[in-house]
Amino acid sequence: MEIKNLILLLTIPILLIVALFSLGKIPPITGAATAEEANQKLGEYSITPSFKAKIDYNIEEEYGKLKTELKKIIDECKSQENMEDCINKKISENTEIQWKCDEKDTDVLYDFVDKLKDCIKIQQENVMCRFSFDRKDHINRVKSQRTFEIRLTNWYPPNVKAELFEDGKWLATEFIELGKLTYSDDMKNPTKDVNSIVAKIMFNEGTPTVQEIYASTDASPRVELSKLFLLYKSKKNEADGEDVANVHFIDLSVEGNFRGSSSKAINLPITKGTKFCAKTAKQVLAYDNSDSAVKMRDIEYRFAVTFPKTAPKPLDDLLPLDGLKAENAAILSWSKPKDNTIDSYSIYYSENDFSNKKIQDIKKDENIRKISAEIENLVRIDKIDLTRCGFDPAGSPCKYGDYENSLAVGRLYYSKSDNKFIYLIKDSDLTDGKQYYFAVTAVNSQGEISNDKSIQGNTYILSEGKNYARFTPADDLAPGKAAELGKIKTPEGKTKLAWKRPSKNTDGSEANDVAGYRIYYKRSLSDINPQLEPGHEIKQITAADAKCDTISLYCEYIVENIAGLEKGQPYSFAVIPIDEVLPKANEYNLESDRVSVQIG
Repeated sequence: MEIKNLILLLTIPILLIVALFSLGKIPPITGAATAEEANQKLGEYSITPSFKAKIDYNIEEEYGKLKTELKKIIDECKSQENMEDCINKKISENTEIQWKCDEKDTDVLYDFVDKLKDCIKIQQENVMCRFSFDRKDHINRVKSQRTFEIRLTNWYPPNVKAELFEDGKWLATEFIELGKLTYSDDMKNPTKDVNSIVAKIMFNEGTPTVQEIYASTDASPRVELSKLFLLYKSKKNEADGEDVANVHFIDLSVEGNFRGSSSKAINLPITKGTKFCAKTAKQVLAYDNSDSAVKMRDIEYRFAVTFPKTAPKPLDDLLPLDGLKAENAAILSWSKPKDNTIDSYSIYYSENDFSNKKIQDIKKDENIRKISAEIENLVRIDKIDLTRCGFDPAGSPCKYGDYENSLAVGRLYYSKSDNKFIYLIKDSDLTDGKQYYFAVTAVNSQGEISNDKSIQGNTYILSEGKNYARFTPADDLAPGKAAELGKIKTPEGKTKLAWKRPSKNTDGSEANDVAGYRIYYKRSLSDINPQLEPGHEIKQITAADAKCDTISLYCEYIVENIAGLEKGQPYSFAVIPIDEVLPKANEYNLESDRVSVQIG
């Protein structure tokens, strides 16, 4: 935490000279120039002469004492979980110094500028900044309805001048290092330069409403802009230089395109801070624009205390699980942190150990797969059992216990009953039977990540058993059923079983690993499929044995090749596809076909 932005409100009467440039035009022969042509305003400048004022006490000494007192309060609160609440409490309990700042009309401008600066400082690019004006009850103590005007104009690069007016009367000025004013009417097209932007805000019983906001350009005196104060922060082009903006206002006519875009929206403000003021018994004769008068005024010291930005804390219970009844799948589960500033989670996995890498190196490593799971797209569920999963019906993704639904790839889930986040990864490069390393880090709205060592004071790193884990996904997905099972007599009088090779797995995905078949058989006249009857026997064959290991869709096998069958007896047969996982092959035999054969 630090004390910064000290403003010493000591105003001495000064001479202000404002000069207007005018451009005279040669009047046409047919008549005189109009007054407007003769007095076209090009700009303005002000001269503030240097001066000295002698006062009867030591301002620096008094300021030093106040700063020491404030720093003492901050130091006492550093160990508290909520530093801001602690500081505000101690400030209110201080009877010697009145630290509370008087609310002023100029807060309308300063709050607007602070939020705009927040957008400029955001490290992320291709994102949307979104903010609104705060409610200010003190504004309407004078009258129930007031309208303010904020004017933004390009100033000396990279500064933009922001001014606050009411009824044409100037109230305050601030400068913003924005580069220059621009607006955008398409996320893919270049932005357009703006000469000025005007926003009119009405306060009614303390509630603000943006009445209008428009830009003035060389091509048009009025381009309507988004009243939602959406700002698009594009990728900075270093070749354009520092004076080129990458924060753009949005054309009202395309506001819906930006709101509905995949660009991440960041709500402002982000920077947390508190302002403190201290008045003394000393006064000075001074002029103030608020009342346009020279009179004795209190000297007020103003401090702004900003709280340090901290990245989210690392996870401490990352648990990888197998994606049940699925190939090339893993499920990651972790407890929901108390931190409410988390905006998304970054998921990383690789065949190689990357626990000692810095986040900036992880991002550059092409061998580490990266996924962003957004909180904004969260799916909330009451309860789920990740250890149970079944098909209903076959041919659709497996449904998990208690939830009775499948998990979608690319969605972040939250289970209320056990306060857990859940994320399913399915990737053809995630080979079953091979060990992988997984990590999950929390990301706040500023793009700060919990193991980013580049953030000052952030000592969090990846730690196995907490936010980093190794895991080997398994294949427990069976091929679908063998269809069209039947029997065919060969010219030699033997009986062949014939069936169609499955093209799909039991979850509806492509079956690419059918390695063979299990032929279940039992001497029986029952209509029950033999694999479901006690006492059955099994003949396991390969896809090559069934003559359908490559191109052929149809498989066959001669019954007489099965040893031990008794001649003259009826047998019931079923053929169940199995995959290449050995020694325990996956099979799904609940919906198999059945055929009866009389052994000759």
